[in-house]
Amino acid sequence: MTEGTWQLNFDSAPFCNGSLHLGHVRCYVQGDVSARWLRASGLTVRYATAYDAFGLPHEAGADAAGVPTHRYVADQIDRIAGQLKRLGLSYDRTDHPRTCDPRYYRWTQWLFLALWKAGLVYRAQRDMPYCHGCREFLAATQIEQGRCWRCGARAGIQESRQWFIRTTQYATELWNGIDSLTGWSPRARTMMRSFLARKQGRLCLLEVPFEGTTHTVRLFAEQGVQAASIGLWAGHPLIRALGTPQAATTRSRRGQGGFNTDPVALLHLGHQKLVVFPMAAHDLPADVDARFLSQSGDPSELPTLHGSESGGHATTVFGVGDWLVSRSREWATPLPAVECPRCGVQPVPEEALPVRLPCHGGDGGSVCGRCGGKAPTVPDKLDCFLDDTWCFHAAHPRWSPDINPFTLWSSDPAQEVFFHSGFDSFVYVYLYRFLGHALRDMGLLEHPEILTRFEGHDVVKSGGRKMAKRHGNAADLDRLLDEHGADVVRLAVLAGANPDKPLEWSEDALHRAHRLVREAERLFAARPDPEGPTLPSVSARLAEMDRFMGTYRFATALQSLYLATRDWNRRGGTPNEHRLLCAAWQLFLRGQGLLAAKAHSSAPALA
Repeated sequence: MTEGTWQLNFDSAPFCNGSLHLGHVRCYVQGDVSARWLRASGLTVRYATAYDAFGLPHEAGADAAGVPTHRYVADQIDRIAGQLKRLGLSYDRTDHPRTCDPRYYRWTQWLFLALWKAGLVYRAQRDMPYCHGCREFLAATQIEQGRCWRCGARAGIQESRQWFIRTTQYATELWNGIDSLTGWSPRARTMMRSFLARKQGRLCLLEVPFEGTTHTVRLFAEQGVQAASIGLWAGHPLIRALGTPQAATTRSRRGQGGFNTDPVALLHLGHQKLVVFPMAAHDLPADVDARFLSQSGDPSELPTLHGSESGGHATTVFGVGDWLVSRSREWATPLPAVECPRCGVQPVPEEALPVRLPCHGGDGGSVCGRCGGKAPTVPDKLDCFLDDTWCFHAAHPRWSPDINPFTLWSSDPAQEVFFHSGFDSFVYVYLYRFLGHALRDMGLLEHPEILTRFEGHDVVKSGGRKMAKRHGNAADLDRLLDEHGADVVRLAVLAGANPDKPLEWSEDALHRAHRLVREAERLFAARPDPEGPTLPSVSARLAEMDRFMGTYRFATALQSLYLATRDWNRRGGTPNEHRLLCAAWQLFLRGQGLLAAKAHSSAPALA
């Protein structure tokens, strides 16, 4: 590949804690078909992925298997690599980087230090969302409807001193840039607006005296919204000051389960008083903003506190907070900082990277970046999401672990990056955008919007529920490949529904895919007659298919191809039509024998 002439198709990296399932297959086969179609159109495409090999799911899998985590992950990567190969994905190479490799996470640490130097990293004591199921603090973006994004347990609150990345510094710029994302699907742009959750209104302070102390509550009133009351998190200092009433530990009369022992507050703004009682979100009056509530229970008699409102100015707020990037787990990138007895907490110098895990030869110590002395490293690890934020840079065709991927990308970026992932992992897309803008300000990117194309896709469901390892409803991919073959599995997930729709998995999808394969096999086995008739329907259907491929509608494109092939098989046709039909099928099937740009020498597109 020469400088400035290549495009990147990148598949969302799989967690390496077990077999792939059909949700993965849907993502990867769409990425593969897209890469083949772009190549057939004459473009130079780098098609790649990585192995997302750090994080809590890997520790849990290793514990269940009774083996060290690093050995468990290596075995699972071998297993996943075999499945990717069986699916016939046209990746440019098989040595996809592993985020748990010290040669990889060296650059994760380098990136963290660069963000730190740029003033985007800080430490703070905060009341943090905490998952008791995972025994882990969570970033706000990892909470879905009050629950842990991974295990589904309800998030609680604990106080802790943690490391943060100042992602909110770019919230306004990310919002203003949404309309420029013309290569994104409309749904993806809408989701980004919802994710950032920009609101304009007025910020004011409510001073509440209680037992000799005045508590200040920050209030935001959205423009055009007349809220009579607003709820506070149970971890708010004022709520903790009120203590725990007996009523908060009784059981709900609706049988909804026990209450949290911390009360919830409702600020009745119109009457300038604070009425405190535990209450479930579904019991709240219609004029109460319930976004801050996470408790359940019935009203009970608790103190009424009087307060006075002061100040107030117009402001804009966003629904995203700064990124909690530190973790207390073992299997993650070591945070590159030391607790120096002379200098305090200091960054590790770049020349001392990587700070290694014990299984990779680390001894729990490194070098102080200020005085140069030996010191113990901080016990915190980095969120595995940070390892993923720079995966596109690692996919550069000329990158090797001894080369700084960020400077390489700045000198020779891809003309376009087409990212294939599901809407259910949208937080990654937000972080990719943040990093692009941060790297631009560091002088390492010219254009901050690194994801020039993102269509997104909906989930695969089984029994009405998202197919996932943690739900225990994932189909056995190896069994499907053994019984039906890769071509049938590929076509089943492609033809079942267009990517913007959820795909309900069933045996019927496999039956339909078998029918498509049989029609393609008849075509491949046919001997076209040089004097055969021209079929206008074939060229029309291929033109339809080409348009649908350009709009990421693979199921509809396959239907057009199937109808064109059925017409040709029944009525015969010209050798050129036969050649075009065979080449079109090679976009979707595992084999690539007929896929080449020269197969389309008579036309730039499939029509």
